[in-house]
Amino acid sequence: MERDLFHLYNRAAFGRSLLAVESGSGINEHFHQLLKESEKVNPLSLDLPDGNHEAMDGRKQENRAGVFRSRQESMKMLNAVWLSRLCSGEQELRERMTLFWANHFSCRTGNPVFALHLNNLIREHALGNFGDLLRGVSRSPAMLQFLNNQQNRKAHPNENFARELLELFTMGRGNYTEKDVAETARAFTGWSFNREGVFAFRAGQHDDGWKEVLGKKGRLSGEDVLAHVLEQKQTAVYLVRKFWKHFVSLQADEDKIRLLADDFYKKGYDIRELLKSVFLSDWFYAAKYKGALIKSPVELMIPLIRDFKVSFANHNVAIGFQKLLGQVLFNPPNVAGWPPGRAWIDHSTLSLRLRLSRVLLDNNLPDLVIKDSGDANDSFRESQTEGRFKSKADWNAFYRRYDAWTTDDLFTHLASFMLAVGPGAELLKRGKEYLSGVDEKSRRKEAVLYVSTLPEYQVC
Repeated sequence: MERDLFHLYNRAAFGRSLLAVESGSGINEHFHQLLKESEKVNPLSLDLPDGNHEAMDGRKQENRAGVFRSRQESMKMLNAVWLSRLCSGEQELRERMTLFWANHFSCRTGNPVFALHLNNLIREHALGNFGDLLRGVSRSPAMLQFLNNQQNRKAHPNENFARELLELFTMGRGNYTEKDVAETARAFTGWSFNREGVFAFRAGQHDDGWKEVLGKKGRLSGEDVLAHVLEQKQTAVYLVRKFWKHFVSLQADEDKIRLLADDFYKKGYDIRELLKSVFLSDWFYAAKYKGALIKSPVELMIPLIRDFKVSFANHNVAIGFQKLLGQVLFNPPNVAGWPPGRAWIDHSTLSLRLRLSRVLLDNNLPDLVIKDSGDANDSFRESQTEGRFKSKADWNAFYRRYDAWTTDDLFTHLASFMLAVGPGAELLKRGKEYLSGVDEKSRRKEAVLYVSTLPEYQVC
């Protein structure tokens, strides 16, 4: 039961807090408690300077440069605000799903107003109805700008948004034709936004002619296409398969995926019902699914920052760590987002991942250097990073929680608590032997650092 509970928190949240009090409640009770704690929608908020809201078209060059610098700083602040929310331990299921859907609807914009609006829109619907989420994202200025739909006009259709809608957001490659893309683009002509960043339908730029998309014929509008795409059962299959790879295993079980997709489709794309179907099923807790996923950089950072109240010298430090590990919030690599699995680990990230806890929690700072992306439009571009990697951890709550524990008992507990797969006798033996050579005053801290630097800590 205990291992199953850790598995639930590893996938539905960001791991069980080391400060949590043991509970005799079962999986069902803990899952519904996570749901209850995430019931209320609490939007991110950030006071943004004047100039962030408006388009920069027509501005003088010196004014454009000033607005661009202001937006860069605002995007960094926005990154810090979301990272703080993710590490707060509050509404973890909603934030976990916001992170998932933000990657599904991968979008990069240098406009912090647009970025904040899209992030909060995703958060609002993260545990709701996928159809509502899809319709909201499709009208968001951030996505319309990112995929160039403000340039999608009757005389010159732009297919970027239409292609990604079918390929990445709903049905998946191989389930539509090039004609479907072209006709979908026509349906979304005129979908744009005004200078204040509010969705605007420009009727004069819309092609209201006869169209055919996925077998449906008529004077189709963008709304018509969205409704028709949701009517395709393949959309449910595609979404569930992606959910499976992010929350269950990279190894697809097509029979289970098909059953889950059928249920998801019948229940009108109710995201809560999909979560219940997975996290409350017996098969989800099979041994083969525990430790089957590699933690993303953000998932690796969150429990360390959360449980030890890690603070950074400034928000550039936190962004620096994200860059070095390969995942910067609000800055996905492309429209396909970050892929799960082994893509997180390479020769440049593995070393830092294995010593991340010592860097964050023990201020053991190696010579860290960030390679500039070279992209002048990168909102998270940073230079002269050497010497800025300063963090501070608060161990007091941890020490109070485990004040009366013996070293052996604490290490066994931590290894069981922090590792996705229960520790074997050999691992426990090595850890206790290591701690026996550490002075008594430092053993509690070293117990945490030892476990969190194990390769087994990299998976969930």
